[in-house]
Amino acid sequence: MKKLIAILALMLALSPVASYAALAEQATASPDSDWLYAEDAGDKENWTEATDEDAEDAIEETETDEDETLFENALQVYGWFESQPLDVDSEKPSPDGKKFQVLDDRLNTMRALEAEVHTYFSDSIAKKLLGSGVYEDIDGYLYTDAQDRAIDETIGETELTVEKRTEKKITYTLAVNHVDADGNVTSTDNLKYVLEMIDGIWKFTEFPYYL
Repeated sequence: MKKLIAILALMLALSPVASYAALAEQATASPDSDWLYAEDAGDKENWTEATDEDAEDAIEETETDEDETLFENALQVYGWFESQPLDVDSEKPSPDGKKFQVLDDRLNTMRALEAEVHTYFSDSIAKKLLGSGVYEDIDGYLYTDAQDRAIDETIGETELTVEKRTEKKITYTLAVNHVDADGNVTSTDNLKYVLEMIDGIWKFTEFPYYL
């Protein structure tokens, strides 16, 4: 479905309104959906208006999915330095026996880790993470002695909202609910995140870690 919606979004920029709007309606509506304008089904003007709105909704849904996916990926990478470090191979200790080699072959060198961090974060955030000392290069391989940290059990559901979107900058608010033992919300933190286009790549320039 996401792939189909992405195709429709591209058609929005390239095709006439009538064609992409009709396809968007077909993709987003279930087989037994009622016409949005049932009482005026034969009214071409109303039908065009309805399908135009559906096409716009499809684009918004695609953007929302992309926002959430990028945010979740960045959160995971940041977490490698804060709460959930990369898995290690217990059979490959460092010479002093205090650290172990990172298990993932795609990320078991400092160069590979640096590339992944710079994919999601600005230079200033990347410098902070990579300079934290959580990972060390030993004989060309990545080692760490970091352990998983318990995540705050009071953190409940979260909701990511786009506050402002331009061609070069997106500002988000993440509402983080805190709950009691019964699951009741006791408080909510609203955290600001900023994503900016830097050298042709979207990177976070503000990213408060909350886990």
